[in-house]
Amino acid sequence: MFIVSKFATEWFHDQLKTEEGRAIAYGYLRERGFSDQTIEDFQLGYNPDQWTALTDSAVEAGYQLEYLDKAGLTIVRDEGAKKFDRFKGRVMFPIHNLSGRVIAFGGRTLKSDK
Repeated sequence: MFIVSKFATEWFHDQLKTEEGRAIAYGYLRERGFSDQTIEDFQLGYNPDQWTALTDSAVEAGYQLEYLDKAGLTIVRDEGAKKFDRFKGRVMFPIHNLSGRVIAFGGRTLKSDK
């Protein structure tokens, strides 16, 4: 679970460098007063507004769907027939334990229609 959470943290953080990530999430973080150093230090990130962006990338990288589900990153229905990212379209805040490992995630939706 730590391993899949580490992958997700790095993947979310890398999404800030994409066109969508820069336009939506990075802009939001900067407007809220987060410096580039804070964004780096806390490994803040973005999950694109696509149903399976993280899930597909993780499975393609060799991570098992079971662990994505157990880590709370992917919602799996109908014995794996349906799957989708729990944090679709959100700015991501990794939650670290005292030793610095990511143990959970918080996500902030940026849509006002929720």
